[in-house]
Formats: sequence, structure tokens, C-alpha cells
Amino acid sequence: MGLEFSETGGKHPYRFGRQGCRPFPVPAHNGLKSEVTDVYLRSLCRNFGLDFEAFKKLL
Repeated sequence: MGLEFSETGGKHPYRFGRQGCRPFPVPAHNGLKSEVTDVYLRSLCRNFGLDFEAFKKLL
């Protein structure tokens, strides 16, 4: 979907990004074992102009 996932090492250790959009931090305080809620995923999709249902199917 054109998103880039990276580790930042800061307060929010992970983030999604796309050229021309602001980076979107991921609240994964328990590392990659963290579960991100649908509310957060909907917000991420709004930020990048993605269809939530199509994004959810890819997870």
C-alpha cells in the first residue's frame, strides 16, 4: 500500500510513513508483541488516505 515501517528508538519505537505525509507513530510499548486497536488503525488509514477494510484484510 506504499507505507514504510521503521524503528525510531524514541518514545514511540515504531512508525509508519509515506512520502509527502506526516509520520504516524505506533503505540507498541510492548514491542512487536503489542496489539494495536481498530480505532488506531482507522486513524492510520485516514492519515494516509487508505481504505480501512482493504488494509485490515492485509493484516
